[in-house]
Amino acid sequence: MVADLIFHNSKQWNRDLVETVFEPEIASKILRIRLPLQGCDRIHWKPDKKGCFTVKSTYSELTQPTSQQTTTSNDFNQWNLVWKLPTIPRVRLFLWKCLNDLLPTKTKISSIINLESTCCNRCPNQQEDTKYILLECPIALTSSGKLMKISPYQTGSFPGKQSDPRQTARIIMQHLYVTMSLYGSTDSLFQDTTFSLSWSPPFDEFVIINCDASFKINANLCGIGLVICGNARAFRAARAISRQAVNAENAESLAILEVVKWAMDMNLSKVCFESDSLSIINNLKGQSNNIHWSNDSILSDCKYLLGNFISWSCNFAPRPLTNLQTSLQS
Repeated sequence: MVADLIFHNSKQWNRDLVETVFEPEIASKILRIRLPLQGCDRIHWKPDKKGCFTVKSTYSELTQPTSQQTTTSNDFNQWNLVWKLPTIPRVRLFLWKCLNDLLPTKTKISSIINLESTCCNRCPNQQEDTKYILLECPIALTSSGKLMKISPYQTGSFPGKQSDPRQTARIIMQHLYVTMSLYGSTDSLFQDTTFSLSWSPPFDEFVIINCDASFKINANLCGIGLVICGNARAFRAARAISRQAVNAENAESLAILEVVKWAMDMNLSKVCFESDSLSIINNLKGQSNNIHWSNDSILSDCKYLLGNFISWSCNFAPRPLTNLQTSLQS
């Protein structure tokens, strides 16, 4: 049984037994698995972020091989252009749907339910799909041409010319960039929800410990920087750690766990923990649970260990306030 491979008092793997029973490669992978400090085993649905089975996540998992896009080229990174457009989110989402052929056209809907006809209401002899309504429909071409001054050649409306959806999308996005640059800022066009961030010192008897992590994708490694300061930000101690991680959120979760353990080793009783990961701070405060299920056990261990402190708090510290540990983690 798996329980026989664990020292339950120390929550550590029985390394000698694991290396004896399993092949070296498998034993190495087992020993890299983090053992939670408390709690019991739970079943998680891997395709869903929260680990819960849903029809949506199942559908996405089943259709992923056929919906994956493999047309990315070096000279045109369409996704960066879309998500970095200086416009409102609904415009970016619309362009993303266009490039993924997710608009609710008749052709798309007919692949899910039966329709009497998939022809365009304006052009009865033409199939209504994303390419047609954006690049070939005469009414759409007339409207877009007047609004954006796109030539018929660019939209592919000349006879015998093949339309290129990517090229047209590129022109549209470049046009948006030019339009926004005329105003100098998008504030005069759109209202965006923003919030101001400010740091306020804790009480005099508290010690501040700031943590941050950097994740190296290719090596599945993370560097963790920890810094202890006094109430007036006077430096007291620092520490750098390297850990195995699978993504950035996992690295930040491990960082907050390491900083809690370090505070316990330093026999600190009143601590203010700081991190630049807002989702993790909110989770520790009990305000939200917007983290991946694979990191839930890490933060659960953090909450369990926080019970050993007389008083503690967690604050979100923007990256400009975390210069020292950023150099430590690298």
